[in-house]
Amino acid sequence: MIEGPISIYADCFGVYGFSEYYRATRDEEVLAVALKTFERVRRRIDEPDFQETAPYPLPCGCRNHGVPMILTEVANELAQTTNDPRIEAFADQFASRVVNHFLRPQHRAILEFLGSDYKAQFPSRPSPFAPRRSTRKSIRILSTRPAMERGIP
Repeated sequence: MIEGPISIYADCFGVYGFSEYYRATRDEEVLAVALKTFERVRRRIDEPDFQETAPYPLPCGCRNHGVPMILTEVANELAQTTNDPRIEAFADQFASRVVNHFLRPQHRAILEFLGSDYKAQFPSRPSPFAPRRSTRKSIRILSTRPAMERGIP
């Protein structure tokens, strides 16, 4: 990488693709790359200065719903590929972030942005609500998680 990591989404799509490729080929090196990339992504998103969401970098002190949403899907797929309960637990954790922090059932909406503490609403956006397309996609992804049936904590 010439610029270093600039988009967590690109890394997530890479993990998704490597996972699918492994399913088709059983190439252990490809699976190792998927797992290593997933671990790196998982650590990076919790760093205080995380902003790697190109093409629209996050402003400092902000969290968005899109990162835990895509990681719910990516971890779910990787867990199915590996049958690893640890990755399955990460998928549940990411789903929990969406449901417990961004979901606003009283408004029938999902917030797009929150402060870095996942509590304070991020004030500089004209609308804190996620676009409809994002909301529908998030609900579809979350509905694939077994934890949703158990009621995510």
